[in-house]
Amino acid sequence: MSLRKLPLLLTVMLVLTGFAGSAYADISSAAVLFLRIAPGARAAGMGEAFVAVADDATATHWNAAGLGTYPLADSWKDTWVPKAYRPLKAVAALKTGRGSDFQAYELWAIAPGGLIRYDNRSWHTQEVFRTRTTQTVGRIVSSYFNVTDEAKLASIVARVSAANSPMTLEELKALRDSILNVLPEDYDQKSGMSDNFDSVLTAYPACLVNWEKIGKAKRLLADGLKDGALSNTEADRISFAIERARNRFIPEDLYLPYTTLLNGEPNAIASNGARLLVGTNEGLLAYNGKSWKRYSTR
Repeated sequence: MSLRKLPLLLTVMLVLTGFAGSAYADISSAAVLFLRIAPGARAAGMGEAFVAVADDATATHWNAAGLGTYPLADSWKDTWVPKAYRPLKAVAALKTGRGSDFQAYELWAIAPGGLIRYDNRSWHTQEVFRTRTTQTVGRIVSSYFNVTDEAKLASIVARVSAANSPMTLEELKALRDSILNVLPEDYDQKSGMSDNFDSVLTAYPACLVNWEKIGKAKRLLADGLKDGALSNTEADRISFAIERARNRFIPEDLYLPYTTLLNGEPNAIASNGARLLVGTNEGLLAYNGKSWKRYSTR
């Protein structure tokens, strides 16, 4: 090799050595290589732009102030369990909203009286539905409880109707018998009043009874019997109230107690966050936040 080419070769070697040293320095700048890995998959997925939104356990690395945010808040939310619901036998949390703090969850529990729900404001033993004029109790129950079997549906509807009525069906029948038995002997509208009562009794399972009119009939009966017997005029007034004691539409607010769904006593409850599972001695039920599903023993 000629002496003339030697300076050029030395220059090239120095340049290459410089690049190699620079690359080596970039790779080994940390004392331990694993410290170069961003803490937390979420932070790594965001290109390590995590300082402003740090809100999990890795906040100790990115931004310690994030330890004071949900779900790592430094405070507790307390709620009072009414005496009638104590002691709670089991509790499970169901996610019903967005976010990850307690406000996104509802608590379900097994109380001495059955299943109850806490919505971060108060405890509930039933759902309240705002109804429309085109809806029926049967359709609402079938949709919410996910029941298609006619016999089971009729049984649940009967329990729902009783829960939404100030009188039981037996008490309504007893009122009918007590009124018909004290009508004047010469009262010629007895059969018509009996037919009107039959119409009201038929409306009972569908929650179509006008209880204001039934209450009026009871008061008229009590007032009429103060002198020992009903007059024809008093009987007419009672008949008029009974005739108008059937509504065209179901109530604006329909109450569906959780006990109307459970055939047996609840004895187990669990949740995976998105679905609630309730076990009874009759089987298993699941709730997704909108409707229930019943599982057979098999």
